[in-house]
Amino acid sequence: MRFSKKKTALSLVLATSLAMSVPFPSAFALEEGSASGSGRAEQPSTSAVFPSEQGEDTVSSGAEDIGGSTSVDSGASDGSEAPSAGDSADKNGQPAINNAAEESREQPGTDAKVAEEAVPLQSDSAEKAAADKSLQKIASVDYQAHVSSIGWQSWVKNGLKAGTTGRSLSMEGLKIKLSSASGGISYQAHVSNIGWQSQVADGALAGTTGRSLGIEAIKISLTGEVASEYDVYYRVHSANLGWLGWARNGEAAGSAGRGLAVQAIEIKLVEKGATFSGYGSAAAFSEPMISYSAHVSSIGWRSASSDGATAGTTGRSLALEALSVKNASTQVGGSVIGQAYVMHSGWQSEVANGTVGTTGKALPLQALKFRLAGDLAARYDVYYRVHVSNIGWMGWASNGSSAGSLGSGNQIEAVQIRLVSKGSGAPGSTSDSYRGCGLNYQAHSESYGWLAPVTSGKTAGTVGKAKRLEALEISLGDQKYSGSISYQAHVSGIGWMDWRSDGSVAGTTGQRRSIQALKIKLSGEMSDHYDIYYRVHSEGFGWLDWAKNGDVAGTTGCSLRAEAVQVKLVPKGSSAPGSTAHPSYTLAFSYKANVRNSGWQGSKTSGGVAGTTGKGLAIDQLSMSLKGTNIGGNIQYSVHSSNVGWQDYVNADSVAGVSGKQIEAIKIRLTGDLSSRFDVWYRVHAQNIGWMGWTKNGASAGTSKLGYQAEAVQIEILPKGSAAPGSTAKPYRDKLYANQAVKRSDGTYVWYNGNGNADRGAAVNKIMSTARSLLGVPYVWLGVYPYDGGMDCASFTWYLYKQLGIDIGFETYDQMFSGKRVGSLAEAKPGDLILMYNGGWPNYNPALYEHVVLYAGNGMIYEEPTFGGRCQYVPLSSKGASTILIRRILAD
Repeated sequence: MRFSKKKTALSLVLATSLAMSVPFPSAFALEEGSASGSGRAEQPSTSAVFPSEQGEDTVSSGAEDIGGSTSVDSGASDGSEAPSAGDSADKNGQPAINNAAEESREQPGTDAKVAEEAVPLQSDSAEKAAADKSLQKIASVDYQAHVSSIGWQSWVKNGLKAGTTGRSLSMEGLKIKLSSASGGISYQAHVSNIGWQSQVADGALAGTTGRSLGIEAIKISLTGEVASEYDVYYRVHSANLGWLGWARNGEAAGSAGRGLAVQAIEIKLVEKGATFSGYGSAAAFSEPMISYSAHVSSIGWRSASSDGATAGTTGRSLALEALSVKNASTQVGGSVIGQAYVMHSGWQSEVANGTVGTTGKALPLQALKFRLAGDLAARYDVYYRVHVSNIGWMGWASNGSSAGSLGSGNQIEAVQIRLVSKGSGAPGSTSDSYRGCGLNYQAHSESYGWLAPVTSGKTAGTVGKAKRLEALEISLGDQKYSGSISYQAHVSGIGWMDWRSDGSVAGTTGQRRSIQALKIKLSGEMSDHYDIYYRVHSEGFGWLDWAKNGDVAGTTGCSLRAEAVQVKLVPKGSSAPGSTAHPSYTLAFSYKANVRNSGWQGSKTSGGVAGTTGKGLAIDQLSMSLKGTNIGGNIQYSVHSSNVGWQDYVNADSVAGVSGKQIEAIKIRLTGDLSSRFDVWYRVHAQNIGWMGWTKNGASAGTSKLGYQAEAVQIEILPKGSAAPGSTAKPYRDKLYANQAVKRSDGTYVWYNGNGNADRGAAVNKIMSTARSLLGVPYVWLGVYPYDGGMDCASFTWYLYKQLGIDIGFETYDQMFSGKRVGSLAEAKPGDLILMYNGGWPNYNPALYEHVVLYAGNGMIYEEPTFGGRCQYVPLSSKGASTILIRRILAD
């Protein structure tokens, strides 16, 4: 029978052991191979088995094993402390080995037997030395665990369990060292609330003690010569997970990111190149690969989810507004790159390991894209799916494709994301992962807000409801070609705003401003293959004709609201959807003044002030222009100049007025199509008066016959029927005052009739007529107006003078100081106020008059008497007043 070199060495060890009465080392076993039935030559086999708690793992030398196998456990079965290099040894320096213990353990699933073949004894000293050397090379791994509530346990070795199972006790610290080996062992712990610590070696502490922080994962590596002779295998028992698979040579074992502590560990050394049957059969390390947290409307940020769990809500109609996504792995580098389509904002820029979407803006997410970069991308595919309002869970999308729904106004409510090994396939159905459409656009309209999106050629906005179009967003959706769509809005009170693109909002919301005109254009490949046509439904015009590729559609300078829009993609060079004759109208109006001693000022546009105020400088001439206007008609204007009078109308771009002659009044009117669509409003700032009221369409503004110079003008052209820009009171005077009261320095008022003449009698007649109309109205204390159900004495007299535009106050004590005092009843005139004290309330101060009446002449008065009474016309003497005060309001 033949022996292999390895078996010969083992025979020498056996012979030497027998001669020296040294127990045979349990780490070795001799095994005789058997020939196959085919007559194949016998091949000796040797296998070393390191027991686990379950006893299922074996280490084999591989190709040599063709017959039965024999395995002998190299570890002590009683869990005693592992020997160190300085532990007890026999007289030859070899570690003492307990044969009885070894013989008592039979590895399940293996056939333990001793070689039956006789081995010749050798006395040669060289062979003895070789045997000694073989024994010295048997490396051993020793390790010790620090366990919560227990502390440091005894050392164990070579595959035995350190720590505990079934007691929910965390391993907090770990020490590892080698015996009988040239080289060292290094290891690194992942600790709760700390993460991966720095690497330690050769018996140093990994983890912590006294801090109640569990080890969650471990990495172990060999260094030096031993690393070329052995692989180190190890596995851990983790909370809630149990025994995980075997790791080796620096791979992570345990978990991270899950808060699960290691409870026990087994470590083994295996000859380099030997097959270890337990390795690779189960995962050695568990950690979330991808982590994501959702910001939900009405809730805010929710706790993080991972690896396919749901982030967000379902069944509550709450929109997902933002999503924070990151690579959660501690072992695989790389990034998760996300991109979100935000309602009214469009596709945002990509973000790596960060947040997509918005917070604090109430803008839902509508679609998502994710892709991987770095090592993640090399090893994994990223799959994701979304739960969408009115749809539910959609199919799985992957690696940068879109998930969600665009063009329907639906919102994402929840999301699931997970990494799958490269090429392994989707976690579920990939159908219906995204619902897009082609060109789509959405309008924000007055009183309605955001309306439902519409597609190419459909109407966005309203027609026939006189509602302004306030904002617009446009998206190309899914197209064959790459590119973008950009659009620009001309907004009332602002003008042309910045360009927007691909779903972001053009215009304004919440500001009561109208879009008036639009420009839309394509870029990229889309512009090479398509024309973009669009038209606007405009106030006063209706549907205008079609514009294309960045031209203006709508109106500018006209103050006309856009109410709706239609947009359509047309293959490059194809016919327009309709007429393109008049897609837009522009009213470009300006005016300027020639100011005395200053000359011609710069042009002003609608509502601007031409001239000066507060400087006493007259306007001598005016000129107006419609250059750039494409609406038919003209503007004509006439001025009234001092010592000249009214002059003939002139047309736009002409000068009205005479140099050196102050303008006192103006008239302006429109002609042609302009006059049918617009009103022209204007007002004058006149000397000694200030700004007068607005008037329109050829009526006079300013003064004449008074010698007052016009110092400034304002002009606005507004859509037909629009309200005046301001007050229309007294836009023109050719008399100083007419039908108004003017206060004098003594507190009395002069009343001027319609002819501009002072007329006290007309004012008194109006007061008396009003008083007579109120006879019989009940006395109501603190009543103000007749239609309140009644008045008291002071509100009665206040109301009478209010008809003349004179405010005397509606308290008795206000009226005590109105106008001027009259010395005696003999001097009293109709229209005077008489205040009196008659011993009633307040009876502590006769100077505080308690009643007021209107004197009607001839000893008669009008009054609201007292509680229970009604407005009456009675003699003054009937009041029995002990004290009276007469106040004159209307000047003589």
